[in-house]
Amino acid sequence: MRTWQAASMAAAVAVMSSIAWAKDTPGSPALSAQTETQTKTQAAPMPGVSNGKKAVVNWALGCRGCHGNDARGNAGGAPALRGMVAQFLTLNGGRDYLIRVPGVAFSPLPDAELAELVNWMLYHFDPDHVPNDFKPYTAEEVKILRAKPLVSNANTVRKELLEYLNTK
Repeated sequence: MRTWQAASMAAAVAVMSSIAWAKDTPGSPALSAQTETQTKTQAAPMPGVSNGKKAVVNWALGCRGCHGNDARGNAGGAPALRGMVAQFLTLNGGRDYLIRVPGVAFSPLPDAELAELVNWMLYHFDPDHVPNDFKPYTAEEVKILRAKPLVSNANTVRKELLEYLNTK
């Protein structure tokens, strides 16, 4: 086995172990985050998410490190997603923004897995704000949007979108 394959496998085992531990550990951030949205996300299907377990692993490997176990972000770093991320879907340019931000656009995930991950994040971390007419992201849409990443202006675009959101 190649070194990078062994390292990837070890990382995946560590992530799955931490998810299993956190899931069953009272007071853990992962358990708190899970129970907060458990009823909504388990009671209703998540359109655009065919493999929720894979989405959880992709979240853990690619997003959780910056956005935090509970998706509340961190000071001076990655923004909060919990209770917030789906609100972008209601803004002109907000849907595109969610795929074009550098952390998403430059993800090593294939387009289909990235679409599934973003759909899962919307329903898992912000189910109350997912519009009733929401159309899940598709691999084709992700491919088109991530080809035009927001590199130097991602923060400016986010600030403008948030200012508009606050005036609604």
